[in-house]
Amino acid sequence: SLGVASQILVTIAASDHAHGVFEFSPESLFVSGTEPEDGYSTVTFNIMRSHGALSRVTLLWSIDSDPDGDLAFTSGNVTFELGQKSANITVEILPDEDPELDKAFSVTILSVSSGSLGVHSNATLIVLASDDPYGVFIFSERNRPMKVEEATQNLTLSIIRLKGLLGKVKVTYATLDDTEKPPHFPPNLARATQGKDYIPASGFAIFRANQSEATITVSVLDDDEPERSESLFVELLNSTLTEKVQNRP
Repeated sequence: SLGVASQILVTIAASDHAHGVFEFSPESLFVSGTEPEDGYSTVTFNIMRSHGALSRVTLLWSIDSDPDGDLAFTSGNVTFELGQKSANITVEILPDEDPELDKAFSVTILSVSSGSLGVHSNATLIVLASDDPYGVFIFSERNRPMKVEEATQNLTLSIIRLKGLLGKVKVTYATLDDTEKPPHFPPNLARATQGKDYIPASGFAIFRANQSEATITVSVLDDDEPERSESLFVELLNSTLTEKVQNRP
């Protein structure tokens, strides 16, 4: 006769990744974001679940280091419901006023409550350069405006570099033609005559790394004619980065 243990239960363990394999999608392996003017900006990383999706799974993620506090938070979790094959991680970027180059952060899937991690469990977030790391160029307040007596002399004008001091930058300048009348000029403004009251000038100033000021020279001329006050204008035309600190400007 058959005894009590005439039947046994055989359990076939979950197989073929029944709960899923979790990893970053290809388009989320490298994601870039920008620092906002205020509030915060967001970047999104997509996580894929391949193979099975037969259970509810909680995934933990973390960003390795954020010493300057550029991010609102650096860890969190995402829940995949039964049958769910995709979910997103959202990272918030905070504003500041510090001139900065690109910053790279490593985003890592730490663990899952069920299932396993795929090959691509690490992604990279690039926060792009912000707050003018190579500088903002203006004439010094000492020269805005500048008043001199009529005499043949060279005037020294200072160009100031605000914000960042990185890289080598070429700043071009020129005196405005006395026949040129930009719309913002006062209508009754008396203009100095080039060649008679001043020598037309153009050129450039070079700012090297960590240099915050450079000077240019404009020549004014004396004559024997009685004249009221006359004005000449010098304009900064362009700034060009000639030596970068990183591959991407």
